[in-house]
Amino acid sequence: MPVITKNGKKRVLLVNKSQNAMDVQLAGASGGQLEYADRTTGFDPAKKTYVNSDKISLNGFSVAVTTLP
Repeated sequence: MPVITKNGKKRVLLVNKSQNAMDVQLAGASGGQLEYADRTTGFDPAKKTYVNSDKISLNGFSVAVTTLP
C-alpha cells in the first residue's frame, strides 16, 4: 500500500502473512530505508536497515515499511 507523507516522502507498506520467507521486487527501492517487525524482532522495537537493491526479503509473518529515496 503506497503512501506519500505530508513532507513528501514516499512509503510502501509490505505485509507477509505467510510463515514462509518471500522476496518482493519493488522498483526504486534501492537506496531507501526499511523498518520491519517480525518473529526475529520479538518484543523489541522495529529494526531499521538500508535497502541495497530493488529486491526486498521478508521473513515469515513480517510487517515492513519501505521509505523510497
